[in-house]
Amino acid sequence: VRGQAHGTAFEGRWLQFGLGETPSEWTTVAYEQTPLPEDGLLGTIPMSRFGRRGVWTIRLLVRDTRQLVRQGRAQLNLE
Repeated sequence: VRGQAHGTAFEGRWLQFGLGETPSEWTTVAYEQTPLPEDGLLGTIPMSRFGRRGVWTIRLLVRDTRQLVRQGRAQLNLE
């Protein structure tokens, strides 16, 4: 998964995935405390981690030093 993760008071970033359009459970595949201001590798999710066909959601969480969290999401439809 490629992208950017940064901010003025950046503290950490998590890459997670879950089953469905609105997952009730998330699996963390990467955590970093360093920002990624340019397009780069956020983390790797092997295809074997997706246990079945269907819609999966990938999200990136970014937290700042005030404990505010922002997120971005993308969905995959595995057939």
